[in-house]
Amino acid sequence: MKAVERRSARGGEEMKGDGFRGKNVYITGGSSGIGLATAELLAERGCNVIVFARGRGRLEQALERISSRAASGSQRFAFRQLDITDPDQVDRV
Repeated sequence: MKAVERRSARGGEEMKGDGFRGKNVYITGGSSGIGLATAELLAERGCNVIVFARGRGRLEQALERISSRAASGSQRFAFRQLDITDPDQVDRV
């Protein structure tokens, strides 16, 4: 099986290595599915991650999973309960 190299839209730069280390990322739908998987991957790559979703219980569980994938002890992780279909809640964030 041939390995596939990941590249960004900006000039074909590789999307691996230290390019993400120390960046702050915000992920909606971060308590499950693709959002959670993305948060875990970015934690492994050294990002500070904050996830948003509606359910507090699932957010708490997700945060445990995400923080366990940290690349270093200096990373920060947080969650915020948010329904992105409510414009008032989005404005407050």
